[in-house]
Amino acid sequence: MKWEQDHLSALYSLTVCEFSRSGITSDTYAAPTSAATGWNINYDELLKYGERIWNFIRMFTDKDFNKLLDWYFEARGWGKNGGTNEK
Repeated sequence: MKWEQDHLSALYSLTVCEFSRSGITSDTYAAPTSAATGWNINYDELLKYGERIWNFIRMFTDKDFNKLLDWYFEARGWGKNGGTNEK
């Protein structure tokens, strides 16, 4: 899950469609960033940028995260801990 979130955050920051995976290697995603910034960035570094994006998202939404999680669980019909058989 962490990899998927970091990967998609990095792609979204490049305005790349998440469905454009077929036939594209991981390092190919780093090429536009290198071209735009002049930095020599590989895919592992690009994932670090995606991780930073998630860290910022969490930092800005931390106080509301649990409330949103409760609403999400409710919308799914789940209990407070995310289980379907909870009372």
